[in-house]
Amino acid sequence: MLKKSITKFFNERGNCLPLFLVIIVTAAVFAYSCTFPVMESWDDDGYVLNNMSRLSFSIKNIIYWLRHCFWGNYTPLVMFSYMADYNISGIDGSSYHVQNLLWHIIAVSGVFYCFRQLKINTWLCVIGALFFAIHPQRVESVVWVAERRDVMCGAFYFWALFFYIKNNEYGRMKILPFVLYACALLSKPMAVSLPFIFALYDFHVFRETKIKYYLKKFWPAFLVAALITLITAAQQMNSVREISVLRKILIIAYNYMWYFSENFIPYNLCPIYPALSISPALIVSLIIFYLSAFIIVLIIFRKNRDWALYSVLPLICAYIISLAPVAGFCKFGSAIFERADRYNYLPSIFLTAWLLLLIRRYRDKIQLGRLYSAVSIICLAIFGLYSFYYSLTWKSYEALLRSCVLYNPPNNSTLRLLAFTEIQNSNYQQAAELADFIRAFRQEWMSERDISENILISDFIKASIEYKSGDSEKALKMLHAVERRLVKSSLAKDSGIVKSLCMALAEAYLARGNKAMALKYYENIIPFLSDRQYNYEYYFFSGICLLLSGKDREALSSFEKAHQLKPDNERIIHNIQSIKERISGISH
Repeated sequence: MLKKSITKFFNERGNCLPLFLVIIVTAAVFAYSCTFPVMESWDDDGYVLNNMSRLSFSIKNIIYWLRHCFWGNYTPLVMFSYMADYNISGIDGSSYHVQNLLWHIIAVSGVFYCFRQLKINTWLCVIGALFFAIHPQRVESVVWVAERRDVMCGAFYFWALFFYIKNNEYGRMKILPFVLYACALLSKPMAVSLPFIFALYDFHVFRETKIKYYLKKFWPAFLVAALITLITAAQQMNSVREISVLRKILIIAYNYMWYFSENFIPYNLCPIYPALSISPALIVSLIIFYLSAFIIVLIIFRKNRDWALYSVLPLICAYIISLAPVAGFCKFGSAIFERADRYNYLPSIFLTAWLLLLIRRYRDKIQLGRLYSAVSIICLAIFGLYSFYYSLTWKSYEALLRSCVLYNPPNNSTLRLLAFTEIQNSNYQQAAELADFIRAFRQEWMSERDISENILISDFIKASIEYKSGDSEKALKMLHAVERRLVKSSLAKDSGIVKSLCMALAEAYLARGNKAMALKYYENIIPFLSDRQYNYEYYFFSGICLLLSGKDREALSSFEKAHQLKPDNERIIHNIQSIKERISGISH
């Protein structure tokens, strides 16, 4: 009776009230995250804190983002959105998080109306939209400032799909879905899947089987997708290591199983997952999963061939295609990511749609009524609570790292990052324990090179601890030993490691009063600083080198340029004040 009353209440008021309910619940789950700061690392620094000179509104900056990629992705619309935040609140995190949430709500609204266009009843649309909106895997995309790409891309992607479904015509592509699709691509390259989704919808509606039809109708969209793919490939193809064909196949198979499973039963989520370890148990689970999937699809085909062919199969293909850019087929992106929660932002809608269509079809036959309503409410409540508590992980960089290392086994990179964070916080005992753990860390996927890199990093951490503890002489010996091994290691190409080592050596020599050697290592840092015109570190380290060379006025000029790019940096401010006082004292 209650359900009938609520359904009648919704139907009498059109679609606005159900959508309003979805928006309110979504906002309630993620509202607290709007109080979080912009993190000092984890890519937030790259997009915002170290990028402030390019975030002020100017024709020059707008043209720059239209002409340049950022970290391997051509995403000018995302950079324009950061410009808006920066000019509203500077580096205060509130506006950045609020805008992330707003884009997510826009995306969720698009999801709701897409479900409505599929003739799914209002109550099921509410459940489906909330299932997408407050799913724990959405936390990373919504709460992480640097992942605005997901929510912006999703907003344009889902609304493009809605308008395509609503106004679709045989053989003709409307302009609005195409424009929204282009905006999705300019937010994140993962939107390249959308023309294929359009084509699958046409196959569902028109049952057209001629390839010529799809090429003729969608060639502009395919052309744009190819262009963005080429740009992304040129930027990212060389950024990861080669892996064996067998391992790649297993990673792809596992990723599809993992994303499918996590979509329905999210368990033990983590900001960075470890590399996949191949084991007999993994092989068995893959065989069981794919054999079960094949049997289920076969049963559906035998029961109703047309429904399976023109409804179930297109959704399965949509899921496979939308996940393909990040499933492991291509060598795009960072080597430390084989899978991530944010990658399921777009594909998850097709799994949810498949579930809703299945419920709609069999609800009356097996009398799901109250059962699916009760299960849905319980699941959504669990999802909402899980998402809220998981979002607290993203409150700070340190909290995020501590969450990562609790995952078993942890990602190798997070162990290193947390160790250096502990050193910065003067927690030397914890840093030493992490160094020992890194040295002993072994996984199936690790090569001899990976193991030797871990040992090298462990020694670097131990040397840094010695320096911070006040034993600069012992630290120098250990740091030089690391330096000699680093030259022969693959880590010699890691600019972050090299910069950190040079900085540690420079500071250790400076502490011992050896300005000449300190100058040498500070100068070694500068070649690793890219994009110098807008890089505050370039002007900062140039200023340090000039200061050590006795060129105070040139150093002051360099520090002032660094201050313009990074106005809140205390070290820059301190150096400027010290030089001004010294110059003022000399002049008097």
